[in-house]
Amino acid sequence: MKIYLLYIDSVGALFYNERVEDSTDDARRERARAWIERQYRRFRKSVRAAENGVGARFRRLERWLEGRISPEETLLRRLRHASTIELVYPSAMAEGEAQKLWRGYLARQRRAHLKWFVIDLLIAPLTLLLMPLPGPNIIGYWFIYRALCHLLAVIGAHCAMKAPLELVAADILNPKAKQGDEEWMRELADACGLKGLRRFIRRAKPLPASGAT
Repeated sequence: MKIYLLYIDSVGALFYNERVEDSTDDARRERARAWIERQYRRFRKSVRAAENGVGARFRRLERWLEGRISPEETLLRRLRHASTIELVYPSAMAEGEAQKLWRGYLARQRRAHLKWFVIDLLIAPLTLLLMPLPGPNIIGYWFIYRALCHLLAVIGAHCAMKAPLELVAADILNPKAKQGDEEWMRELADACGLKGLRRFIRRAKPLPASGAT
């Protein structure tokens, strides 16, 4: 798996992986998580279609909840299937520093997602109190779904710590002098074919306009 280490002054160190479609992805998904995802999508669709105010309130809640999900979480879950990791880092950075940033990132993410896995797992049973209310128990499914996502992220970070790591220095990851973040990001995305890079970085943290001080 190829991962890019991006260092942006306005954000800091970020790790990005461009998803490569794999026909075996669905077969490798855990059955429990796939079932919960289907149920959550089904209930979400039914609530959204509600003619009363429930649908509007749910959409606002959904946007708020999804907005709190880290854009790097998907990478962590993918790491479960990485047999080897190729870390592409800026050539201006020392190899040891790149490796230190990567190991530190994995350790922090594993601790954070383990904490939230436990929290969501403890909260999920309490949502059974909502069962007498009319309509699907969206909140309950949400906490179960998020607990599983956090668990997969923990497993991914753990697997990545043990996977063979190849470090590759790349000049293109060095921002040019006086080059704004937006301009550099656009050039990097085009050169490396990273279609989702700009959206990923914007979700991580808004960037200043090119040339802004």
